[in-house]
Amino acid sequence: PVAGDAFVVVLPGAGAAECHTVAERLLQVVRTPFAIDDLTLALQASAGIAWRSPVDPVADLYESAFLAC
Repeated sequence: PVAGDAFVVVLPGAGAAECHTVAERLLQVVRTPFAIDDLTLALQASAGIAWRSPVDPVADLYESAFLAC
């Protein structure tokens, strides 16, 4: 299960460079300050990138990504 403050992006067939580009873009968007009424909010985030072989359990992939943060 994914924690309430986490999400997963799956990029089948993507290489390291593409994964890095997507992660950087997601972080840029999440970290962009936004306003609600008179309040400006800024979020913080981190990204973990992980690969798995087809024989590895999916749970291991999630754990690897979590540890990579």
